[in-house]
Amino acid sequence: MQKERIMIVDDEIVTARSLQTSLEELGYVITAIISSGEQAIQKIEDEDCSDLVLMNISLQGKIDGIESARIINTRFDLPVIYLTSHVEKSVFEKAKSTNPYGYLTEPFKKGELQKVVELGLYRHRSDKDRRMLVTELKKEIDERNRIENELEMRVRQQDAIAHLGHKALLSVNPIDFMNEVVNKVADTLGNEYCNVLELLPDDKSMLLLAGIGWEKDLSGHTRIQTGLDTQEGYTLNSSKPVVVDDLKTETRFSDTQLLHEHNIVSGMSIIIQGQDGPWGVLETHSSKRKIFSKNDINFLHSAANLLASVIANKKAKELLIEKSKEIEKINKELKDFVYTVSHDLKEPLFSINGYITRLYETYQDTYDEKGRRFSNRIKANIEIMSNRIQEILEVARIGMITYDFKENPSESIIKNVLATLEDKIETNKINTLINNNLPTILCDEKRMRDVFYNLVINAIKFMGDDKQREITIGCEENGDNYKFMVEDTGIGIRKEYQKNVFRIFSRLKEVETEGTGVGLVIVKKIIELHKGKIWIESPIARGKGTRFCFTIPKPRQ
Repeated sequence: MQKERIMIVDDEIVTARSLQTSLEELGYVITAIISSGEQAIQKIEDEDCSDLVLMNISLQGKIDGIESARIINTRFDLPVIYLTSHVEKSVFEKAKSTNPYGYLTEPFKKGELQKVVELGLYRHRSDKDRRMLVTELKKEIDERNRIENELEMRVRQQDAIAHLGHKALLSVNPIDFMNEVVNKVADTLGNEYCNVLELLPDDKSMLLLAGIGWEKDLSGHTRIQTGLDTQEGYTLNSSKPVVVDDLKTETRFSDTQLLHEHNIVSGMSIIIQGQDGPWGVLETHSSKRKIFSKNDINFLHSAANLLASVIANKKAKELLIEKSKEIEKINKELKDFVYTVSHDLKEPLFSINGYITRLYETYQDTYDEKGRRFSNRIKANIEIMSNRIQEILEVARIGMITYDFKENPSESIIKNVLATLEDKIETNKINTLINNNLPTILCDEKRMRDVFYNLVINAIKFMGDDKQREITIGCEENGDNYKFMVEDTGIGIRKEYQKNVFRIFSRLKEVETEGTGVGLVIVKKIIELHKGKIWIESPIARGKGTRFCFTIPKPRQ
């Protein structure tokens, strides 16, 4: 075990030597005997590694014993025990103010000497441990306070972002929202300044659109250059937020006159992203020196993202309005086209058909077999042309109709269609099956009725001569959609023909049927306008049967 080391400071050498002898006999190490306070302080500063100092309370010199003890205790954290004889009460009172670790009164008895020294050393160790504990507790308290303050600020920032997010959802005017953002950011961070700058089309300058802390006449008029010598320009060319701890020591950019004029010291700036690159910059400043945390930077980033979202929504709405106008124009042109087809194209056909009929009735006696054949062929081609025009009109009208989307029970729609086609179904001796638990779907009821009507009609047309004549209608869940199926036991559709089924003027040649041939084209358009898909599965069994499948999105809860 290491022996405690003691320095003796006493200008009475005989007393000091006697004391040294007693202490060494007790097992202590004497590091030095010093005769003045100045020398003792210098010795400790230079090299001494003493654990305790014995100081003559009546030490004379430029620095007396009491002052020397005070300096040694406070500067070097060494315990001091006073050596005393008969002194005045006022001296003892003065000595008490230096927080001594004990007193030894001459003559020094060995037993008493050891007790006082050991108690002084023990007390000093206890004081040191207590101070360390207090220091650690203070650090812990400071750290807890820092964490609590940080959490409190984080909560404030999250509340601010939630508030701004709610405002953004209300489709507010972008300038109003910008003013809301700059006020909220400045208030939350405790900064005096915050502003939004828009990058102008020339890419050489930015316009101050909204701000707080600046003079009112600056917003909407002040332009800032985008060169790298400005904080705003530097931010535009940076992939990360730009943080300024102290503007006076900032070296990344130099054009800071406006900031200096407003006594700005610290600040942050970040890009507001646009669809095709930077839209502008969001920045905030303070006249006090601040160290911005990662949470502060993330908060500013979130505010910039909300600004970008509102600005993008505004542009999207403007684009939507423009597209709506274009669609209105196209619909008008389409209506004009339908009228033209309906009137200007069909009218000549009626005239031609009338003239052919009159020619035949007037000159039928002079017609030979060849003439009658030519006349019939002309009439047949007129009918074909008229049917083609009718097909074009029916398909065109589907896209022009206004759809009324409501929740409708699909079972009712299907039963209504089957009731309408009851005579055709019975005449063709077809058995119909409807699966249970059909869902309620979001659709235009009339248009969805057209879908099932055309699919059932198609199944009846191509049923063939097989004895098993059956149409089954069912539905199953398919992720976020309902998958409907209209299945028949008819002749089926060969793979090579399936891709043409939904094309206008495309019909199967194996079976002669009546109708315009655009039913499935209309079905496909209606399903697509309901955000669904349609496809064919055929053959189903023994090379026969067709299953038309289509999806309809489930209603949102």
